[in-house]
Amino acid sequence: MRDVLTGAVTGGLGSAGFYGAGKAVDVLRGSVAGRGSGEIPVSGRRPDFYVAPNGVAVPATGYRYMSSWGATDALNTGRQYITYFGFDKFDSAKEAREAFQISGNWSDCKIRGAFDTLQVIDAMYIPITLGNTTTVPEPFAVSYPEYGEGGAQQFRIDKVIEFLEVKIIGD
Repeated sequence: MRDVLTGAVTGGLGSAGFYGAGKAVDVLRGSVAGRGSGEIPVSGRRPDFYVAPNGVAVPATGYRYMSSWGATDALNTGRQYITYFGFDKFDSAKEAREAFQISGNWSDCKIRGAFDTLQVIDAMYIPITLGNTTTVPEPFAVSYPEYGEGGAQQFRIDKVIEFLEVKIIGD
């Protein structure tokens, strides 16, 4: 029985942390023993990470920096088609532009959308250098040094997502 419980809870997790593991063990023990409701208690908090089917830990919150002239849907409906995103939260549009090497002509990055990455975990991929025009992967922004230091970890998803929060940030 002990091996079944241990395997059921820890199987496939490796060294990655599991949010609420203690509560999950209690629920599983109660269910197996015929006690308890079998329901997982909800704390009201979101996890910090998700574990993708391939075992990779993915931060639970992603950030998309959008132009003030192109984020109408995000501001009005909380949904928007997005491409590039990352996991770094910047409170300044200039910091975001420099980290992601974004020209001010492409975007002023004054709108920050935070979203739950669970909705994109199966669709996200590493972009290709120079705006997806080569065959060289670019997991960290390096293609356009004339627009900033770069170095931000970046992904693409190419889909409409729902934001948890959309906020106008300062320069």
